[in-house]
Amino acid sequence: LDVDRARAPPHRVQGAAGTMSTDLRLIAAGAAVLGAAWWWAVHRKPHEDDDEVYTALFGAQASPVATPHGFVKILQRVPKGGRVLDIGIGSGVYLEHPPVRQLIVERELTVDGVDICDPSIVICQERIQKHGLEKHCSAVCKDARELETVGTYDAILFMESFPCMTKPLFVDIFRSVQRLLKREVGVTYLYHNLGDPKKLGTAGVLLGRILKPSVKLFLGVDFGRLTTLTEMDELVRAGAPSAPGFEDEILLSAACSEASIDLSGVSNRWHYCWAVVVRAVMMACGPRMEQHLITVRQRKAKERERRRCVVHEPRKCRVAAWASGFDIARVWPLVARHLARACKGRRACGGQGAGPGCRGLARADTLKVSSRVAVPRCRLVNCGLEGAALGGG
Repeated sequence: LDVDRARAPPHRVQGAAGTMSTDLRLIAAGAAVLGAAWWWAVHRKPHEDDDEVYTALFGAQASPVATPHGFVKILQRVPKGGRVLDIGIGSGVYLEHPPVRQLIVERELTVDGVDICDPSIVICQERIQKHGLEKHCSAVCKDARELETVGTYDAILFMESFPCMTKPLFVDIFRSVQRLLKREVGVTYLYHNLGDPKKLGTAGVLLGRILKPSVKLFLGVDFGRLTTLTEMDELVRAGAPSAPGFEDEILLSAACSEASIDLSGVSNRWHYCWAVVVRAVMMACGPRMEQHLITVRQRKAKERERRRCVVHEPRKCRVAAWASGFDIARVWPLVARHLARACKGRRACGGQGAGPGCRGLARADTLKVSSRVAVPRCRLVNCGLEGAALGGG
């Protein structure tokens, strides 16, 4: 090849190099256009979930970790007669699960759902009417940040909805809805699957960040972004900075082989074909399905006051903590023992003055060991102990 290139005229060699450079530029331009189109379709194009696919994948019959099963376990933690706010209720697929309806009615719960997707809210309202749950459930198309029912909810739920929001939007909504909880007793629950970087590895996390948001282009259902345990911690701390922390537990777990996805009700052929592919991949080599429940509780009144004291008035806080922790019953015997040891062995002095062994007269004042408690101080009068109860307290 080098010999032929050496024999070839210079203009031909330059022409071949120019053609190769042009091809690389065309490939790079095409890749940039495809990347921009993908980014727009995933992150900017308006999307509405295909309820048929969503019901097939997330209905109670789909798998042991489906949304309705998690909803039942969460509702069992809500006090009887409690009120629940479901942010991102969607089409309310869990209302088709009989145990959910039975639990809502028996425990006299009230579930208010909000979502910004109007078609999904219409389906949810139809399901509420279908099962006669008008007294217990409601669904409105509204931004959760616009709600004015302050201090009325026992629990706020994000049922597989927060990964579908951008991080700034989720933090804004999460922080805004905290005012809707009942003071001190209200709880926020976040139910979703979380990625563990230790199990997935760097390549797995990167692949998940690309593939998971892209699923909606093929299945018609938005699975949201891949959220790791570390990101979840950062989001909760940013959304509820006053919370004492959060509890993370694996609420439901199952192998992919336990899933039973029925796609017979899917009418969209594009979504159906890709759903068949996804189901086959899950059955063949899918990872174990684990649904996490993040529980965020409110800080108690005493904890809030202590935190305010430490942050804003650290000096007063230290004094108050010392005074509140001062135990006179433990300190007084030590003081009495010290004074008795100091007075013991002194030589008696003659006359009314102070002898050389007495080192003068002590004033008949008091030794203040705290702002509230005063302990009588030892007096040396004529070199003798007056009120000789020092040893015995």
